[in-house]
Amino acid sequence: MAKIVKRNAARHGARVLRKSAHDVWLAGLGALALAEEEGGKLFKALVKRGAVLEAKNVERLIEFGARIAQDRAAGQVDMFGAASSELAAHPLVLADAPAWGLLEMLDNELAAAGFYLSGHPLDDFADQLARLNVLRWSDFAARAHAHGRAEARLAATVTYRQDRKAKSGNRFAFAGFSDPTGQFEAVIFADTLTSAGEKLEAGKNVLIQVEGEAEGEAVKVRVQTVQTLDEVFGKGTRQVSITATEKLQVGDLLKHLSRDGSMELKLVVELREASKAVEILLGNNFSISARQLSVLKTLPGVVHVG
Repeated sequence: MAKIVKRNAARHGARVLRKSAHDVWLAGLGALALAEEEGGKLFKALVKRGAVLEAKNVERLIEFGARIAQDRAAGQVDMFGAASSELAAHPLVLADAPAWGLLEMLDNELAAAGFYLSGHPLDDFADQLARLNVLRWSDFAARAHAHGRAEARLAATVTYRQDRKAKSGNRFAFAGFSDPTGQFEAVIFADTLTSAGEKLEAGKNVLIQVEGEAEGEAVKVRVQTVQTLDEVFGKGTRQVSITATEKLQVGDLLKHLSRDGSMELKLVVELREASKAVEILLGNNFSISARQLSVLKTLPGVVHVG
C-alpha cells in the first residue's frame, strides 16, 4: 500500500513539474510575442531614457571620444583593436541620470509595454476609493459573470481612446481602462462622450459608472458617466498636511503645487531632535490634483501626505 501511495505521489509531482515547465515555456513565448509587437514603443522609450543620460554626459563622451581618436592616430591600439593602457586605466564612467519619479516611470512603462510594471497610478488612492464603495475591475467582472450583468462605479486610468462614427453619423468611442487588478475596454456612446470631453484622455484617472454584460468569458462594458478623480476628491478635501524630514527641498515641493484654489496646505517638518517638529502654514489658496498628490508622495524627504 505504501509503495502505491509513493508511486501516485511521484506521478502527481511529475505532472505538477511538467505543468510548471509548460507555464514557463508559455510565459517565454508571451514575452517574445510582446517584444515583437511592442518593439517600436520599447525602442522609443529606450531612446528617450538614453537622451537623458547623454545630456548628463556630453562633455565626458566628447572627451572620451577624443582620447580614442588620439590613440588611433598615434597607433596606440593592439592588434585586436583594444584601447591603450591609458584608456584601460581610465575607462569611461557615466554620471547617473536623474531617476524617474514613480508617475513618470509608470507613464513610460505604459507607453513601452502597454501595461504597468512598477505599480499602478491608483495605488495611492486605495483607501479613499474603498470608502466610496468603488469596485475593482476583477470584482465587477466576477459579479457580471455570476449574475449575467452588473452595474457599478469603477476607478481606472485611461490607457487609450479610439473615436469612431456610426453609419447614422453619431460619434462613439472605444476606450481602454486599467486598475490594479486588470485592464478592460468599454464603449462610450455619443451623449456620454460629449459630456466627458477631455476627461477620457490617456493617462487621466477617472471614476466611471458602468454597466456590463457577460458574454462567454468576456464582459461587454458600457460607460454611462465619467468624473475625474480630481473632481471626486476635490469636493471633500479642504486641507492637506505634508509631513517631511529636513531633507525636503521646499522649492521642489512648491513647483508641484498650484495656487488657484481654496485648499489649506500645512507642512510639518520633523526635526532631527527626537519628538520635535515644526508646523508651517504654507497658505490657503492651493489646489492639488490627484496626479500632483501622487507626485508629492515621491519627493525625497516626504514621509506622509494626508
